[in-house]
Amino acid sequence: LPLKVVLTPLFPSAEIVSDKTNASLFTLKRLHRQNVILNSLDTEENVSTETIHGFLTILDDSNSNGILISNKSGISGKKNYDIEIHNNRVVVCLHNVEYNGVLISSAVDIIDNLTNKLSQYIGKKDEIMTIPKDVMDSINNEYHTFMTQKVALVDMLKEQQKQLVSQIDEFKFPSLDRYLSSHYLIPVSKPGLKCDLCKLYSANNLKALAAHKRGCVRKHKPS
Repeated sequence: LPLKVVLTPLFPSAEIVSDKTNASLFTLKRLHRQNVILNSLDTEENVSTETIHGFLTILDDSNSNGILISNKSGISGKKNYDIEIHNNRVVVCLHNVEYNGVLISSAVDIIDNLTNKLSQYIGKKDEIMTIPKDVMDSINNEYHTFMTQKVALVDMLKEQQKQLVSQIDEFKFPSLDRYLSSHYLIPVSKPGLKCDLCKLYSANNLKALAAHKRGCVRKHKPS
């Protein structure tokens, strides 16, 4: 269940329930939050309108909000990050997710935010709220901008982290290592892949280690 593997670290205090009859459905249950049903589809064709209507029926029957996820394609008649209010429940559609946790958690955040706002205005009798199309279009545009900026920011932070780790790995003192290794019985510990022949050389990657070992084998060949 790949989606459950993605959801578990994203929501460590939630109960994530797999549907017994439909392997693509998962219910996210959290304290003080409305339930969210996620429908995770792996079809390479755009999700059909029939599938969409079937998902909306499931949401009606369970009185839950929902996220329709297409991991490898789009969704017919829906824009990416499309948001709808269906019988006072929030439905978000995501295209080409590929099990990206950032996209999924952002969609859950959208649902939490909107349901919180809606609950302030919908009366206790649960009357159906109708939002004008122009207002709904504006809401969609605002959240689309938010999602796009969030994903770009996360990608930028990941790239910066890679660069920082790479720069830290460049902090080496080969001259000092060689000097200490020649004067002490116990070699100075160094990060990387250690040669199992000389027990001294440490490489940053397998290619460098293999090149070293070709020469090291000749030096340690039995006489």
